[in-house]
Amino acid sequence: MRHLKHLILALTLVSTSANAQQMVRDDFALDGDVTVDVKTDGSNPFNVTYDGPAPAAPVTIGNGQWNPAWAKFRVAEYATTGVLAAASITASFVVPAPSSANWKGGILVDEPVRNLLRLKTQSARDAANTASNYVLYALIAAPFALDGIEYLAHKESGEAAFQVLMIDAESMAILGSTLLLTKDLVARERPYGRNCGTSEADPGCNSGDRNVSFFSGHTAMATNAAAMICTAHENLHPLGGVGDDIACITAAVAATATGALRIMADKHYFSDVMTGAAMGIFSGYVLPKLLHYTKTKNIPAVAPWVDPTNGGGGLSVSGVW
Repeated sequence: MRHLKHLILALTLVSTSANAQQMVRDDFALDGDVTVDVKTDGSNPFNVTYDGPAPAAPVTIGNGQWNPAWAKFRVAEYATTGVLAAASITASFVVPAPSSANWKGGILVDEPVRNLLRLKTQSARDAANTASNYVLYALIAAPFALDGIEYLAHKESGEAAFQVLMIDAESMAILGSTLLLTKDLVARERPYGRNCGTSEADPGCNSGDRNVSFFSGHTAMATNAAAMICTAHENLHPLGGVGDDIACITAAVAATATGALRIMADKHYFSDVMTGAAMGIFSGYVLPKLLHYTKTKNIPAVAPWVDPTNGGGGLSVSGVW
């Protein structure tokens, strides 16, 4: 039994040493041999020695620099982005809008919010519709324009600018294809549809987009653009400090205004706008964080440990987050 305990202790220490060596090599970007001695005499349990070239200088994250630990755009993502973008553009010109509605009227708080925010005159609603278009165009252009300015100002940030550009394109392609498919399948009548054929008929009554209310494309794309700006500035810090905060907050306010203007123009219900905002946040913030702005080496190491002095033991989980 005593020999068995010694064998278990030896295997445990070897496993712990191997895990420690790998952690040291990864965390400090070392290319040479790392030796980790595990002591059992109650002194410092780890003695680390390194035999190899001097480690590279630590990478400074920020000022538009791409973190080497982040996953770059993959081959599969190039293909997916291209296919979805092409499908979205083609569908927008080829696939006709629904001629009849599968869903009419509001749900939950849609009607109270419509009554509160809908502008009273057609000219005012038209102005709100036009304003929402301009805000949307500016928000969509902003992430790509910022990438270009960043590259021109900091040539060393070219890699980061390219990666962010592709991430933005992927995000918009995913959202665009989802938006078009949902609008055609759901076929929800816009709020103004109830007034078609009356003295308050909206000009949209005679257009093909009367039955594509769900979900709000303007809000989704505007929120998506704002989320992409916030994600890039949160992780890359191209402006540094308060400048990144201002860029994110400004974009978020503009996206919120877009959603409000769509309700004021009687183009969407509150539920359309909120769903669009949720989709924009998911595609512009959550997906990029999961696919790219998470360290690829953040895989926890699990190793057993033994306290030979007191006879205890267990498992240790270590990593960098």
